[in-house]
Amino acid sequence: MTKRKEERDRIPIDECVPKRLYKLRSRNLTFGIYDGKQGFIGVRLKFTSKNLATEYHWDQGPPFGTVFGVKDTGVDLPDHISLCADPGTADETTGEWVSFDKPIAQGGRGWYFTDTDVASTEIRPVGKSNIQLFDWLMENGADPELDPGKVGNVRIRDLLKKDDDASS
Repeated sequence: MTKRKEERDRIPIDECVPKRLYKLRSRNLTFGIYDGKQGFIGVRLKFTSKNLATEYHWDQGPPFGTVFGVKDTGVDLPDHISLCADPGTADETTGEWVSFDKPIAQGGRGWYFTDTDVASTEIRPVGKSNIQLFDWLMENGADPELDPGKVGNVRIRDLLKKDDDASS
């Protein structure tokens, strides 16, 4: 019995290189960076919004394994860009990083600044996304709205063209 093309092309998790960009077979991602912890972070299009999202490698098994690499692009995430989809929460007013203990009514401190460990009822928490990672992925062809044959990054476009030519 012959394997389907996607099974032949699947890159096993133990062959995935951390911080490497892969073309993916996935529910929501076309390209993603392997996080070294069994997942890929990529740009997901949901309705009209593009967001960073993590999906877990197929080798994880059901129900979480929804993605696998089909092509190693050979492109690595630069070291100065943090490899996380959601770096945390910041105070909307000051921009400083914050965290939550437990509600004050339950004996907790509520929201507090992580650098000074000072709690404040004036903190206005907002989730932050990793803009640098998002921008880098978009610049390297991971825009889910682009036709993979027309990605902006010449290196990835050429890599995919070689794949298309070989399968023709």
